[in-house]
Amino acid sequence: MSPREIKAAMVLAGVSLTRIARELGVSKGFVSQVVSGHRRTLRVQKAISASIGRFVEEVFPTEAGSVRPPAKQA
Repeated sequence: MSPREIKAAMVLAGVSLTRIARELGVSKGFVSQVVSGHRRTLRVQKAISASIGRFVEEVFPTEAGSVRPPAKQA
C-alpha cells in the first residue's frame, strides 16, 4: 500500500499515528516515517497493519521479510 492508502485506511479505522506511537512507546514522527517508508521496523509495521485489519505483507509488501527483528541481547 502507498503511504496515502495507509493513512486513508487508518482514518477509516479510526486510528491515529499518535495512538499507535503511544501504544508502542515511540514518537508520532517515528510512526509517520514508517508509514512513509523512510524507516523500517517490523514492530511498528505490525502495529500499523493490525490497526487497519491487514497483514503486514499487504501493507508493506516490499519490506515484508526484509526487516530484521531486533538482535537478542546476551
